[in-house]
Amino acid sequence: MQENSVKSKVKYFLWELYGEKKPITKLYASENYKQLLMSSLPFSDLFDIIEANSNPECRHYLRQIAIPYTQDYLVQSISVLDLDQISNPEILDKIIFYTALIYDPIFKLTEWQSFVTATVEELSLRFHQKVDFRLFTKKPTKLSAAFLARAYRILQTLFEIMAEYFLEKKYKPIRHGHYKEEAHYPHAFACGNRHFTPLSITLLYLRILLAFGFPVVAINMPRHFLLKVNVDWSDLIFDPFHNGMIRDREDLLRQLRSHGIPFHAHYFEPCSYEVILKRIVANLIAFYTKTNNKEKLAFLRSLSYSDHL
Repeated sequence: MQENSVKSKVKYFLWELYGEKKPITKLYASENYKQLLMSSLPFSDLFDIIEANSNPECRHYLRQIAIPYTQDYLVQSISVLDLDQISNPEILDKIIFYTALIYDPIFKLTEWQSFVTATVEELSLRFHQKVDFRLFTKKPTKLSAAFLARAYRILQTLFEIMAEYFLEKKYKPIRHGHYKEEAHYPHAFACGNRHFTPLSITLLYLRILLAFGFPVVAINMPRHFLLKVNVDWSDLIFDPFHNGMIRDREDLLRQLRSHGIPFHAHYFEPCSYEVILKRIVANLIAFYTKTNNKEKLAFLRSLSYSDHL
């Protein structure tokens, strides 16, 4: 069947749903139509069709139709990403988008990008009123104690501004024993979610700081996911989950020892986007194991065993 013919049939179907209010149960039970969609309609076209329709029942139906597409689409899309990079906002956007499809198969990349743009614009004025960004582009000729103290204060102020902003937006950390699925997905901030895990809030901070051009990378430690900002003369480690608090290396090492975790030098090294993606998937597997979501577990495990992840 020709692609145009398939798209025409889909558009007619959606017009019929929207115009005649046919019961969604009858449409969903139409196996012939479902097979037509699943076997003949490209994944990208499904997004175009969804974009053109605002009927809630229609979108719910298409979300169900989209699920079988998602696994192959993710594996193929991830395979072409340069996951060895450590500081590329475009790749980070795609990682957040691709993992979003596990939760919502009809989520669009533009929704996330628009959210990031709006957030950065709102924060920009606050940042530039208090922070001298020239500090990060010029290396000092003399590393005086006073200069380093000023650098710490500026970075602390920066994270305080971000923490205050998210507090105003009523963002809340998810506590142990409370299971909110959307809190584990960074993209969900763009959909109105206000709860976060250490990983999801750190990835949001990372994306915003990259938008401002900061030399920031993620560091992947056991029981911690943190950010490291390089200011030419020093690396500062921040903890977005705890309002951007500066973390001392010795304190982090003591925490590792208290949990019986041996130290490895790579814990303080920048982690690649491949490591970030694997950690997202591992955290989701742990969450869905606790909540006994067998469908999502099977899907995620198939991803984690693929050649590209």
